Amino acid sequence: MMLVTYSNFEQGDIVVLPIPFSNLSDAKLRPAIIVSSNNFNQNYPDVIALKITSIGHSLPFDVQLKFNDLIKGELLKDSTINCAFVLTIEKTLIDKKIGKINNSKLNEIKEKLKELFTI
Repeated sequence: MMLVTYSNFEQGDIVVLPIPFSNLSDAKLRPAIIVSSNNFNQNYPDVIALKITSIGHSLPFDVQLKFNDLIKGELLKDSTINCAFVLTIEKTLIDKKIGKINNSKLNEIKEKLKELFTI
């Protein structure tokens, strides 16, 4: 487990945080990937993240995450990054860092986000 401090989150970090159900009735600790820029992460008390799930999907805005996509940490199993499940969360609610993705996978996520928001 990596030490969590207020300002040491970077784009591409995989973290564990409380992810709310879409109806906001509850939340459960789940992995997520930080997609907010390092500049944002250094200057705000929040991060912007995407939900990671081990449930296989093939939806248009999903990105597959495999073991070899990580440069730090490890996955328990191949997973899916749900680029349509964007959340902003206070850094103090992050439980721990568990990994970091490589630049190639980060660029794939950025392309999906551009498509999602047509930017």
